[in-house]
Amino acid sequence: MPTRDDAAPSPARPRREPLAWSRAELESRSWFERTSVRAVTFVHARAWAKAPFLVWVHTFTNWFAWRFVGRVLRVEHAERLGAIASERPVVVMANHLTFWDLYILSAVLYRRTGVWRDYYFPVRARFFYENPAGFLLNVLFAGLTMFPPFFQSDVARRLDVEALRILDRVAGRRRALVGFHPEGTRNKTGNPYQLLPARAATKRVLQTARRAGAVVIPIFMNGLDGGMHRTLGKNLLKTGVIHVMIGEPIEPAAFLDEAESAGADPVSRIMDVLHDLAAEERALREAAPESV
Repeated sequence: MPTRDDAAPSPARPRREPLAWSRAELESRSWFERTSVRAVTFVHARAWAKAPFLVWVHTFTNWFAWRFVGRVLRVEHAERLGAIASERPVVVMANHLTFWDLYILSAVLYRRTGVWRDYYFPVRARFFYENPAGFLLNVLFAGLTMFPPFFQSDVARRLDVEALRILDRVAGRRRALVGFHPEGTRNKTGNPYQLLPARAATKRVLQTARRAGAVVIPIFMNGLDGGMHRTLGKNLLKTGVIHVMIGEPIEPAAFLDEAESAGADPVSRIMDVLHDLAAEERALREAAPESV
């Protein structure tokens, strides 16, 4: 549970690094997309502007996420979170099953550590910045934490480079938490243990974590299947289990150096860690069939 010292937000640094997009590149987007990107960037560039949104996420969003799954959620290896300094930035790398994975995980981390985090969840711009309904969801549920946006198209390649630069800057902020899905898209195969191939940006995010002095936490989660209605039904009836498997914290500098020395792909190694957590979760589920 949150401690008195960590439950409330600490004063932010008086100045934040400037966050900006290329005006020329943004002009190629629709008026709504330009407006939404600039508005959300304004908030993340100023501690006083983001503060009320973080209050919203740590109260309403975390409360809602916990009420949604708390009765059937089982966290394994939660003690691994205890060694993480409260001020240190964190990068969570997790498998991707639903739109709300990272919000459930952020609620888990908050309740287990009591640390008030500064959230950044990179997201595809296609829905959350191009569509008014997606933008409203980002405001009302996510508290504008779906940031920075990635455009993932050839015509917007330079904007994606700028998004990575912005991610570099925000990842090093005090108590920052960056949530990232190496798979890049939701796993719709019906088999949560069959992880999708990792996207190339995973290595760049590991490098960002190294530059930011962040610790990487690998997490595998399973049990969020069948849509929101089925998950809510599981929670209300207390049937089945949602497992959150916390991996050993990874020091990105040593992790990348070891991979380079061995001539190995660090992205493949991260996916191996997630596969190992998935195998452990599968063994737990098979040992307790009533948890399915």
